[in-house]
Amino acid sequence: MNDLEQFYRTSYDKLVGFMSKKVGGHREVAEDIVQEAFSRAVRYLPSYDEERGTLFTWFNSILF
Repeated sequence: MNDLEQFYRTSYDKLVGFMSKKVGGHREVAEDIVQEAFSRAVRYLPSYDEERGTLFTWFNSILF
């Protein structure tokens, strides 16, 4: 299991909960946003440089 997959498994629910608050409690919208961000993260994973920051920080730049 790679780092992004592990991050997905451990952070998905928290990220959806956080985004749900940002979009007025619409969980389905929040799930779509987080899922799209993870899709982009898979595509741009080669740009992740652990020396420049954590996976969480890098992912948040995609999410927001």
